Amino acid sequence: MDEIHETYKRTNHSVGNNFWHFEWKPKYAYSIFMKAYYKNLMTILLHEGAKRYNIEIVTLNVQPDHLHMIASLPRGMTDIKAEQLLKGYTARVFFLAAPKMRLRYPQGHLWSKRENLE
Repeated sequence: MDEIHETYKRTNHSVGNNFWHFEWKPKYAYSIFMKAYYKNLMTILLHEGAKRYNIEIVTLNVQPDHLHMIASLPRGMTDIKAEQLLKGYTARVFFLAAPKMRLRYPQGHLWSKRENLE
């Protein structure tokens, strides 16, 4: 019984976890993560960005043309804000680390827009 209680996050007025599923794809659905270098770079950047914004990545799967991530967000952060922060950070640093990708994305937009799921 004590093991179960230790897995929950505790704050002053709440006990529990929240998990969000994120799925993003690069603009124009290019398969840019087919190369191991770009795939590994994006994996590292997502972990660095999550650490920077206190987001806990539970699972991450970078596919050639999209990625899936399950994350736990800090209290008060919405899923939209987390997505904006991570997309912005990863795109900025990705283009700095891989300047040749600017030829494919000349306007500097790495990620496609958020899809309306309603």
